[in-house]
Amino acid sequence: ALHRSILVLDAFGMGLFAATGASIALDVGASAFAATTVGLLTAVGGGMLRDVISNEVPLLLQPSDLYAVPAVLGAAVVAVGATYTSAPHWIWLVVGSVLATGLRLVSLRFALKLPTARR
Repeated sequence: ALHRSILVLDAFGMGLFAATGASIALDVGASAFAATTVGLLTAVGGGMLRDVISNEVPLLLQPSDLYAVPAVLGAAVVAVGATYTSAPHWIWLVVGSVLATGLRLVSLRFALKLPTARR
């Protein structure tokens, strides 16, 4: 039960880090692609740091639930939305965070995984 709670809280953190990383990159003049990359690296880097500190194999290196895909989609929504629309920046920050967090929570709930190669 505690492990599940940690994964749910981590989903919220991942979503916030992905969207915020992309938003900050845009604030300093990065392109939409660069901002998406920064958002992804911010979210995934935080999760890897968490796993290394707790002496576990990082989730990103396991064939587990979706982790990087929701992060990159949330960051991309922020980067593309804020770059190419006239909507306020904060709206895209909220939308990207909710999208990334929601996708991660759905992947946890339904055990969604990316396909892996057979051995």
